[in-house]
Amino acid sequence: MWQIVLNGPGYLDTPYELPEGETMLGRGDDNQIVLAGQLVSRRHARFFVRGDELVVEDAGSRNGTTVNGVVIDRPMPLGEGDVIQFGENRVVVRKPGAREGERTVLVRREPSISLEQIRQARALDALDKRPEVAALVLLYQVSERLASAASLAGFLEELAELVLDMARARTVVVQLRDDAPVVRHRGGLVEGELPISRSVVDECMRSGAALCVEDVASDARFSTSESVLHYGLSQVICAPLLRAGEVEGYIYVTRQADDAALQPLVDAIAALAHLAGAGIEQQRLRERAAGEEQLRLRLARFLGANLAADLVRDFAEGPHMEEREATLIFADISGFTQLTERLPAARVVALLDEFYKRMARVVFAFGGTVDKFIGDAVMAIFGAPRSRGDDAARALRAALAMRADFAAMMESWPEDERCRLKIGINTGRVLAGTVGGDERLEYTAVGDAVNVASRLVGEACPGQIVVGEATLAAAGPGFVTCDLGLRQLRGRTCAVRVLELVGEERAA
Repeated sequence: MWQIVLNGPGYLDTPYELPEGETMLGRGDDNQIVLAGQLVSRRHARFFVRGDELVVEDAGSRNGTTVNGVVIDRPMPLGEGDVIQFGENRVVVRKPGAREGERTVLVRREPSISLEQIRQARALDALDKRPEVAALVLLYQVSERLASAASLAGFLEELAELVLDMARARTVVVQLRDDAPVVRHRGGLVEGELPISRSVVDECMRSGAALCVEDVASDARFSTSESVLHYGLSQVICAPLLRAGEVEGYIYVTRQADDAALQPLVDAIAALAHLAGAGIEQQRLRERAAGEEQLRLRLARFLGANLAADLVRDFAEGPHMEEREATLIFADISGFTQLTERLPAARVVALLDEFYKRMARVVFAFGGTVDKFIGDAVMAIFGAPRSRGDDAARALRAALAMRADFAAMMESWPEDERCRLKIGINTGRVLAGTVGGDERLEYTAVGDAVNVASRLVGEACPGQIVVGEATLAAAGPGFVTCDLGLRQLRGRTCAVRVLELVGEERAA
């Protein structure tokens, strides 16, 4: 079976098995292998497999196809290790099946250097150049960075730099599963090229043990130019990053064999991977805690501090919405537009600032959620994200308190700057939850019940609270209302019965 290894835009050391017959490559979606890049034609080239023979042919592409740097103008037979260029995409031909050389060794899972030795590394003579001493000092440096790294990405970059220096390596790659690799390489790389042997990495990840190829030149798998290891190097070390016994990623090192002290170096890198695995877990926990704190602060704007703290874990995994029965309040400052035409901007801002603070405080006090502030209006939800069983009644009491609090606020303002509040309330099924990205996370509700509530506030006179009959049915007895009859709300075909909320009945 022939195989190609593809590097290019969107591909990093990606293997493809070539089936018997034709395999088409190009930018078009109808190709078996779709390539990206400005220099790639819609149908660029094709491979032909006939038994043990592999041939590549250019399909009349605009920028041509090269094999080992030479532009081809006819079908070209290929062999293991040949390099083909399709625009920005580099393909290496291989024929898997060769066994690893006898000099490939698996290192025991537990490193021979203990964590206690790492802790004592600071007392070592800094002038001691023995490999095992240098390794211990490196490990101590890494342990110090565990507590100080600003981010997981920063920690992995520092780890790669330290290994590059300690091992006098040509290449160091540190990668976690499903994350972009951190690459340090002495020399030039083709754009998008990941300078690793996938077979070495796969074996390391499968076994969970450090893998050492002592002599690349004598190993059949790496003796051809197929592998990106074929840079005149002679040693490869790959160690797994472990978390709770599970392989999280790997540290991959290539180097020249300029000394005989390979075993201490392998032990040191295995111990380093063991230590780094613990550090990665700590860093993730710190970042998760920091993310949850930011989420709590964002949610507190809508839900109040206590409820936000309870819900952080529910929303930590990202935006999501759910259907709920909820009561919606829209509170609008009547006459605000005319007020802004004659007041200085500073006075308008001061009015809105106090309005927002007072209304949010009342909503939170009755167990509601502030959905949003819209200019001179506030939208609140009762029943989401938590239902308390009496959400409609709470919403009615909150509306009465909002009106009273706004009236009290106006008493401290000059008479010519005073205005009144009007409120609309409705109950029904809504979709409620978080929307938006990390930087603009919002909690909101959508649905017909929301639209009706926004229309009801438009039916209210200054100082009036207008309620849909569904809300009063859900709230139960105990509220004083006045029937306002049927109203034709904008955007609705059927008239809606609305009532005015006057107050709450006093217990005898």
